Amino acid sequence: MAIKQHGIVVDVRDQTAIVKLAIHESCDRCGACDAAPLVSVPNSMHAHIGQSVEIQKDPHGDMQLIFIELFVPVLSILAGSALGYCLSISAKIPLPVALTLSISGFLGTGFVVAMKHDRQKGRVPVKAGPK
Repeated sequence: MAIKQHGIVVDVRDQTAIVKLAIHESCDRCGACDAAPLVSVPNSMHAHIGQSVEIQKDPHGDMQLIFIELFVPVLSILAGSALGYCLSISAKIPLPVALTLSISGFLGTGFVVAMKHDRQKGRVPVKAGPK
Protein backbone atom coordinates (compact mmCIF):
# COMPACT_ATOMS: atom_id res chain seq x y z
CA MET A 1 0.00 0.00 0.00
CA ALA A 2 1.36 3.39 -0.96
CA ILE A 3 1.83 6.18 1.56
CA LYS A 4 -0.01 9.34 0.47
CA GLN A 5 1.17 12.84 1.33
CA HIS A 6 -0.24 16.19 0.30
CA GLY A 7 1.70 19.24 -0.75
CA ILE A 8 1.88 22.31 -2.95
CA VAL A 9 4.06 22.68 -6.04
CA VAL A 10 6.57 25.48 -5.41
CA ASP A 11 8.72 25.09 -8.53
CA VAL A 12 8.69 23.26 -11.85
CA ARG A 13 11.92 22.35 -13.67
CA ASP A 14 11.66 20.48 -16.97
CA GLN A 15 9.82 17.24 -16.13
CA THR A 16 10.28 17.64 -12.35
CA ALA A 17 8.14 19.38 -9.75
CA ILE A 18 9.45 20.61 -6.40
CA VAL A 19 6.71 20.02 -3.82
CA LYS A 20 6.50 21.45 -0.31
CA LEU A 21 4.87 18.72 1.75
CA ALA A 22 2.13 19.58 4.20
CA ILE A 23 2.76 18.86 7.86
CA HIS A 24 1.03 15.63 8.85
CA GLU A 25 -1.90 15.89 11.28
CA SER A 26 -0.09 13.67 13.80
CA CYS A 27 2.77 16.18 14.04
CA ASP A 28 3.25 17.64 17.54
CA ARG A 29 4.80 20.81 16.08
CA CYS A 30 7.77 20.44 18.38
CA GLY A 31 9.95 22.67 16.23
CA ALA A 32 12.49 19.95 15.40
CA CYS A 33 11.99 20.67 11.70
CA ASP A 34 12.01 24.34 10.78
CA ALA A 35 9.86 23.97 7.69
CA ALA A 36 7.86 21.46 5.75
CA PRO A 37 10.19 19.28 3.66
CA LEU A 38 10.70 19.83 -0.06
CA VAL A 39 10.76 16.83 -2.38
CA SER A 40 11.55 16.51 -6.04
CA VAL A 41 9.04 14.37 -7.97
CA PRO A 42 8.46 13.44 -11.60
CA ASN A 43 5.85 15.83 -12.98
CA SER A 44 3.94 13.28 -15.05
CA MET A 45 0.63 15.13 -14.50
CA HIS A 46 2.10 18.51 -15.59
CA ALA A 47 1.25 20.23 -12.31
CA HIS A 48 1.78 24.01 -12.10
CA ILE A 49 3.24 26.22 -9.38
CA GLY A 50 0.73 26.71 -6.56
CA GLN A 51 -1.27 23.60 -7.42
CA SER A 52 -2.12 21.13 -4.63
CA VAL A 53 -0.90 17.61 -5.32
CA GLU A 54 -1.02 14.22 -3.69
CA ILE A 55 2.20 12.21 -3.70
CA GLN A 56 2.28 8.45 -3.37
CA LYS A 57 5.39 6.84 -1.96
CA ASP A 58 6.28 3.15 -1.86
CA PRO A 59 6.68 2.18 1.84
CA HIS A 60 9.32 -0.42 0.94
CA GLY A 61 11.56 2.36 -0.40
CA ASP A 62 12.34 3.45 3.17
CA MET A 63 13.65 0.00 4.09
CA GLN A 64 15.85 -0.04 0.99
CA LEU A 65 17.12 3.41 1.90
CA ILE A 66 17.96 2.31 5.45
CA PHE A 67 19.83 -0.72 4.13
CA ILE A 68 21.78 1.30 1.58
CA GLU A 69 22.66 4.19 3.88
CA LEU A 70 23.46 2.19 7.02
CA PHE A 71 24.63 -1.27 6.07
CA VAL A 72 26.64 -0.44 2.95
CA PRO A 73 29.16 1.67 4.93
CA VAL A 74 29.47 -1.05 7.59
CA LEU A 75 30.00 -3.71 4.95
CA SER A 76 32.50 -1.41 3.21
CA ILE A 77 34.56 -1.12 6.39
CA LEU A 78 34.54 -4.89 6.90
CA ALA A 79 35.47 -5.62 3.29
CA GLY A 80 38.16 -2.93 3.33
CA SER A 81 39.61 -4.35 6.53
CA ALA A 82 39.77 -7.86 5.09
CA LEU A 83 41.34 -6.65 1.85
CA GLY A 84 43.81 -4.43 3.72
CA TYR A 85 44.91 -7.31 5.90
CA CYS A 86 45.39 -9.56 2.86
CA LEU A 87 47.35 -6.81 1.07
CA SER A 88 49.62 -6.27 4.05
CA ILE A 89 50.50 -9.97 4.12
CA SER A 90 50.81 -10.66 0.39
CA ALA A 91 52.34 -7.37 -0.84
CA LYS A 92 54.42 -6.70 2.30
CA ILE A 93 52.73 -3.31 2.77
CA PRO A 94 52.64 -2.01 6.37
CA LEU A 95 49.29 -2.92 7.92
CA PRO A 96 48.17 0.65 8.79
CA VAL A 97 48.85 1.82 5.22
CA ALA A 98 47.06 -1.15 3.65
CA LEU A 99 44.06 -0.77 5.96
CA THR A 100 43.82 2.98 5.36
CA LEU A 101 43.96 2.62 1.58
CA SER A 102 41.54 -0.28 1.28
CA ILE A 103 38.99 1.01 3.82
CA SER A 104 39.06 4.46 2.19
CA GLY A 105 38.48 2.93 -1.23
CA PHE A 106 35.59 0.78 -0.09
CA LEU A 107 33.99 3.60 1.93
CA GLY A 108 34.29 5.98 -1.05
CA THR A 109 32.64 3.43 -3.30
CA GLY A 110 29.92 2.78 -0.71
CA PHE A 111 29.29 6.51 -0.38
CA VAL A 112 28.89 6.91 -4.15
CA VAL A 113 26.49 3.95 -4.28
CA ALA A 114 24.43 5.33 -1.37
CA MET A 115 24.24 8.83 -2.89
CA LYS A 116 23.29 7.50 -6.32
CA HIS A 117 20.54 5.34 -4.81
CA ASP A 118 19.31 8.23 -2.67
CA ARG A 119 18.97 10.55 -5.66
CA GLN A 120 17.40 7.98 -7.96
CA LYS A 121 15.08 6.07 -5.72
CA GLY A 122 15.33 6.61 -2.00
CA ARG A 123 13.77 10.03 -1.47
CA VAL A 124 11.86 10.52 -4.70
CA PRO A 125 8.21 9.53 -4.48
CA VAL A 126 7.06 7.52 -7.45
CA LYS A 127 3.80 9.23 -8.39
CA ALA A 128 2.46 12.73 -8.25
CA GLY A 129 -0.76 14.16 -9.55
CA PRO A 130 -3.38 16.81 -8.94
CA LYS A 131 -5.26 16.35 -5.68
